[in-house]
Amino acid sequence: MNESGTEQNPTESAPAEGNPPEAVTQDFTESTPEPIPTEETKTHGIGLALVKKLSFAVMGGSLLFALLSFIIAAGYREDPSKIPSFRLSLIKSPQLITDNSKDVASDVSSPLDNLSAAPKHPQKENIPPSPEPDYKKEQKNGKLLAHNDFGILDRKVGKYTSLNIIDPLPVMTVSHLGNQIPVISESGDVPWKVYAKPFDDQKTKGKTKLAVLISYAGLDDALTQKIIDAFDENVSISFSPYTKNLKEQIEKARTAGKETYVNLPVDVSKGDPGPYGIMEELTADENFSRFMKAIGRGVAISGLLNIVGKESALPENRIRKMISMINQHGLVYIGPQKSLGDDIVVTFDDNLFNDLNRWNIRKNLDAFLQKAKTKRAGLLIVDSKPSALVETLHFMDSLALNEDIVFVPVSVLVNDSNRQES
Repeated sequence: MNESGTEQNPTESAPAEGNPPEAVTQDFTESTPEPIPTEETKTHGIGLALVKKLSFAVMGGSLLFALLSFIIAAGYREDPSKIPSFRLSLIKSPQLITDNSKDVASDVSSPLDNLSAAPKHPQKENIPPSPEPDYKKEQKNGKLLAHNDFGILDRKVGKYTSLNIIDPLPVMTVSHLGNQIPVISESGDVPWKVYAKPFDDQKTKGKTKLAVLISYAGLDDALTQKIIDAFDENVSISFSPYTKNLKEQIEKARTAGKETYVNLPVDVSKGDPGPYGIMEELTADENFSRFMKAIGRGVAISGLLNIVGKESALPENRIRKMISMINQHGLVYIGPQKSLGDDIVVTFDDNLFNDLNRWNIRKNLDAFLQKAKTKRAGLLIVDSKPSALVETLHFMDSLALNEDIVFVPVSVLVNDSNRQES
């Protein structure tokens, strides 16, 4: 519509040819048209988006798992007051762990190890022996069953028959430089026979006699009490001469029916056996003085235990003199040496429990049993460490119903015809 108000014909206002309108003359050379998407580019874009979403999902899951693990670990703690004292002592003494190879259960490495395996059953007396794992089958399969708890040491086997003699008899004791030395009485009563545990010899006829002697007890009062309670009364106990309350500990053991002995430290090529130790570098008089202190504690014992075998620095002739001296005081010598002539000696297999790894202990127990069956008798020396004690208890339980085997005090193995009931 023009200024006069009349409608204008579009054709009339159209520009002449060759003179295009201003809008049409814009320069399009700088802009590039978007490419038309193909099927291939669409698929690539969808795949890239899925990969990004999957990556975010994995990262989120990993963070969530790490957070949950931290929360669980922070809340999983064992009450230190409930950890037995002997476990705490092991944790503080990692040198007791002698083998940490994989596929093998070590003694103790952490207070949280195998926490769920400890039984929580109340203690009962006269508990029948529980079935034990098949050691041969276990070795064949190369597996170690998961009874790695030490709760078995807290059990009480039942009532004991107290020994008739708890303290040493005055007629078989002589005072020497403040030491109460055991001696043979004027009437011929021999300490090892009088202080031995009474045992019916009829029970051993036609059977393999096994004696168990626990070595170096007494250094830990709580663990020693567990040993006294957990083991059968026919198990014998040898105490360290360095036990502070030796008299009290031996009285407890004898009241519980246990035959008692004392360890005699012997010089080795490496290490110091202590002030009671018999050493090659000392004179005969000095060693005699140490020997008198070791046996002169005023306790009722049947003999002395020497666990040192080939590692001993003492020559054979000095060991024989020591055995003779022990016998002269009416005591039995227990060690790796065999009897010569009239020596009163009980021999054991050497190095039975030098290795505290429980898997190796089981193999040693199996080997010991086979040897004992062949000889119809055997003496088992058990180190007073929880790993050895636990495996020995399982071993004894597994043989409890075997009618061909009987567990006896050590004195039964000396010489049945020379043994005297107390």
